[in-house]
Amino acid sequence: DFLMTPNAGTIAGKVTSGGLALSGATVYFISGNDTLTTTTDNYGNYSKSLQPASWVVFAGKPGFVNSSQITINIAPGQTSANNNFSLVQNTAIVTGVVLSGSSALRNANVSIYNNVTNILVSNTVSNASGSFSSSLEAGNSYRILVSKTGYSSDTKTTDVLQPQSSVSLSSLL
Repeated sequence: DFLMTPNAGTIAGKVTSGGLALSGATVYFISGNDTLTTTTDNYGNYSKSLQPASWVVFAGKPGFVNSSQITINIAPGQTSANNNFSLVQNTAIVTGVVLSGSSALRNANVSIYNNVTNILVSNTVSNASGSFSSSLEAGNSYRILVSKTGYSSDTKTTDVLQPQSSVSLSSLL
């Protein structure tokens, strides 16, 4: 007896972020109990040879929000090209101004903690205009502790930050 298996098909495409190629992204292929992956090249391109089936495909990379899933049906020997994904950075910006009365307060310590794990994730100081800015992982809420020797401290808590959002806070010491 001879066992014949159908010729593999191919799913190919590109992963980008902000219109730029995203190298090192992982593309996932799921069919039934099978999960396969491939990694994008330096130009964001990927190609995967797969057995004929219905495949759920999506892309992801640490620091980015996973793409939406698409379903691609592959027949023997078929190539499905231009299955492109655009990933959004999973970051948010927290900015603020530190004041003493109505005056800007420079060199105030700004310590930012993950509100759930209580782990310090960012430490910065306010500039000459009292301003500070920090890029943080979205999907979390944060506790911001602002302090300076000789002044009272102030604590603020953010809501859960959304990807590519910006939150502005003021602290009065």
